[in-house]
Amino acid sequence: MAIANGVGEGRLTIAPYAAGGARLALAPVQLVATNAGYAIDTAATIDGPLGDGAVRGLSLPVAARIDKDGGFALNPRCATLAFESLAVAGLVLAPARLPLCPTGRALLVKTDGGAVAGGAAIAGLKLAGHLSGSPLTMVSQSFRFDVGTPGFTANAVAVRLGQGDSVSRLDLARIAGRIDSKGVAGQFDGAAGKIAAVPLLLSEGQGGWRLAKGDLTLDATLRVADDAVDPRFNPLQADSVRLTLIDGKIHTTGQLREPSTGVSVADLVIDHDLGRAAGRALLDVPGITFGRALQPEKLTRLTLGVVANVEGSVRGQGRIDWADAGVTSGGTFRTDSLNLAAAFGPVAGLSGEIHFSDLLGLETPPGQEVRLAEVNPGVAVTEGVVRYQLLPGQQVRIEGGRWPFSGGELFMEPTTLDFVQPVARHMTFRVAGLDAALFIQRFEFDNIAGTGTFDGTLPIVFDDQGGRIENGRLVVRQGGGTLAYVGELSNEDLGTYGKMAFDALKAIRYDNLAIELNGNLDGEIVSQIVFAGVNEQPLGGNKLDGMAKELTGLPFKFNIVVRAPFRGLVSTATTFVDPTGLIRNQRTKDGEPPVQPHESEGKR
Repeated sequence: MAIANGVGEGRLTIAPYAAGGARLALAPVQLVATNAGYAIDTAATIDGPLGDGAVRGLSLPVAARIDKDGGFALNPRCATLAFESLAVAGLVLAPARLPLCPTGRALLVKTDGGAVAGGAAIAGLKLAGHLSGSPLTMVSQSFRFDVGTPGFTANAVAVRLGQGDSVSRLDLARIAGRIDSKGVAGQFDGAAGKIAAVPLLLSEGQGGWRLAKGDLTLDATLRVADDAVDPRFNPLQADSVRLTLIDGKIHTTGQLREPSTGVSVADLVIDHDLGRAAGRALLDVPGITFGRALQPEKLTRLTLGVVANVEGSVRGQGRIDWADAGVTSGGTFRTDSLNLAAAFGPVAGLSGEIHFSDLLGLETPPGQEVRLAEVNPGVAVTEGVVRYQLLPGQQVRIEGGRWPFSGGELFMEPTTLDFVQPVARHMTFRVAGLDAALFIQRFEFDNIAGTGTFDGTLPIVFDDQGGRIENGRLVVRQGGGTLAYVGELSNEDLGTYGKMAFDALKAIRYDNLAIELNGNLDGEIVSQIVFAGVNEQPLGGNKLDGMAKELTGLPFKFNIVVRAPFRGLVSTATTFVDPTGLIRNQRTKDGEPPVQPHESEGKR
């Protein structure tokens, strides 16, 4: 060592030191001694164990200042931290060079009689390597550790695991951890990401994590959303989520809930093999109960404008699989009884099972079947069966429907309905063999008697203005039928022609009768009823006399137009064979008493 003017300078060579599998080597040490203390400059290289792993070639320039009172400061300025390899808890990092800057006076500081303190930060951290054999990259806006509180924190962290189309990504607003003999563990928040090809987006995650012996475990709560451009379901809350990464295999479990109500929707299980870039997701729906607290639109936008006021439960299972060949999905769901409101009227007792050939695309094979205990678009029909298929692009192909209807049948003709584009949706119902007598009996029209068998069609169009019948038509079959008003009349003076009309309607045999229907289902329907027949002498009871008797056997032709709400047509059906209602309404408007006796009002 050379000394001049109270300053000594020297150069030291120190042999590497090894113990317990660790090795420390120092570059030649430059030493400067003054009356104030010492300045030491060198570079340290460390090899040895780190947690459950090891580090090799970890190097850092060292600039130490030691004062005469025993205080010291190590690396008061930024220095480059480098390593050739670093492995801990199954994480193997490739060689890296990182700018390590002190967060205070120096990387390490000790004042006279004080404790050792300090810390450092790495801005723009970038690391690459492998985790459980899969490629990994990690980027962080900032990485920091403090000597006084052993451990580290990192902000704005982006982790990518895997390669190609099977990359899993994890973004963290903040992560903290510390290394001990068992591995690395800590807390995180602001997590978001996606597991390989699983079409689920994860966000708002927070919880704890541990990395030990190559096994990663996360326990968290988070938000789950659809990865599709047009989401098929609304975001869900995932509770009790546990993710493990063991031997290159990710296993995740959790329970999905509707956020605003807390109602359990499904149990979720995800498995992914990093080595094969393949995996599956299982959705188990033990039973979603719809009612006042939960409606389908809280789970998916796809039901808006299609159904409402749903009551009942749905259960089933779904599965999504992915591999190099692509993504496939399927599932089966069922209900024993659903009540709901649809555009064409209320539905009660809907039951059936649906099998999805593509759950993500909401597609099914042909031949799906649903049973409807009752549908009521104005006239209730019961015990129906509808066959259908869900097509790509949220289209529904109706293969056909069938209901027993008053001695005949009501058929739904095949059609395809588009639930994406704002286009009109056309449905045609065909009536075959409706028995007028059974129809009248079913709806308890006590003042009416009739016979005849009817066929016809009811084309219905649904669009953004609602539903409407266009050119509906019912026609009696060959042979016609009979029609009679059998209600009571008062002794009001109806006039000659009014009384003759009632007498004629007491026994009409018609050869043809047609009903034409047009109008809105939720508004006014215009019904034109045209029939022609012969007035016959009533069987039993009072016989016709006077002018009415003279007119027996003469043909009559009726052309009646009825305007009424569609869902009131059942009561309106009475009107075209019971004109007393029309007369009564008109005479009441003119301040005159009704024709039909008060005691028979309830029989209309």
